[in-house]
Amino acid sequence: MLICDTDLLETKVYSEEFYGGFVDSDLDKSANENQYDLYLLTYIDTPWEEDDLRDRPEQRLEMFKAFENALRKHNRPYVLLKGDKETRLKKATEAIDKIIENKEELYSFSDSLIDIDMHFLHQNTDFGTSIDY
Repeated sequence: MLICDTDLLETKVYSEEFYGGFVDSDLDKSANENQYDLYLLTYIDTPWEEDDLRDRPEQRLEMFKAFENALRKHNRPYVLLKGDKETRLKKATEAIDKIIENKEELYSFSDSLIDIDMHFLHQNTDFGTSIDY
């Protein structure tokens, strides 16, 4: 199993949104050919948090719609994640578990993804005391 934060379709959407609809032909071709079993689309019902990558807080709904429209246009399977972290995690793991159940010759060390210590639920947001290795 591979879980990606960003894929070529998302990169294509950013290109369309940030460059007035322009998408490089190689990116367009690759984004259309690239396929995943499931997309997890997060809704904008959580507070926006600034970081080095996030921008356009006033355009969250527009960007959300652009991503959802791309998933629909390209007929990609997705689940919409809303609510707090625990609710989103539960819905995501249930959807992923269904995919795992239907895959042949797939072996797991766990009965469910919920058994995995999900990093984002336990992240340290006090970056001032982080340790560099």
